[in-house]
Amino acid sequence: MRATVKTCVLTCLFSVSLCFSQDYPLWFIRQGDLPCAKTVVGYVHASSYRDSAAAYALRQAETTYQRQALMKISGSQSFWATEAGTFWMGSDVKEEYDTAAHAALVPIDTVTVHGLVLVLASPTGCDAAQARGVISLKGRTAPGWTETLPRDAMNHYAVGVAPEYFYEKSSWDEAERLARRNLARTVCSTMKSLQKASLTEAQDIRYEELSVLLQDYHVRERWFDAGKKLFYVLVSMQRD
Repeated sequence: MRATVKTCVLTCLFSVSLCFSQDYPLWFIRQGDLPCAKTVVGYVHASSYRDSAAAYALRQAETTYQRQALMKISGSQSFWATEAGTFWMGSDVKEEYDTAAHAALVPIDTVTVHGLVLVLASPTGCDAAQARGVISLKGRTAPGWTETLPRDAMNHYAVGVAPEYFYEKSSWDEAERLARRNLARTVCSTMKSLQKASLTEAQDIRYEELSVLLQDYHVRERWFDAGKKLFYVLVSMQRD
């Protein structure tokens, strides 16, 4: 009996790591295509009380709205490059935004999908009827921006990539966090380098400094690669 129970538990835990759905609301995957001036998405773990989960997701959307409106990213990180590869040595980069401000957002759509409650919201509302459908990523080719950043004269772009965590929310959160970090690096960063070379080896210690204001950046698209177990978020911000 004990062996049977143990096998069942291990099987269930293993199956959880494989059960991320590939079906999402169209507006979650292609948020930048919405015919609205400004939209944000909030998402939380689903619970037995859908109404309270949706309310919490809306509050998360309001926090995201404040973060996207104006955020300062500052600090530094270091890398050690050798012939064996490049190694990250640490970071003290921090994010600052107005946590006291409150944005009254209008919920446009609420969807529960594979353990998440997703809320699409906007400060003015939006007629997003054509984006309320569901899109399946299964069998689809990954969009080009997962490999090569878009380029145009109007916007800065950046992508964040996160691995598959036990909770899918954590993966999307991390991908978006790395996307805005990379966006800050795209806008402006200072790199210093200390090189050391000998007849047998070469080393390079790189020190990167950031002090950037991100203003009105947007999430444009999201993507989940089921084969590689990677989560992608594409963000953009208009150039000055």
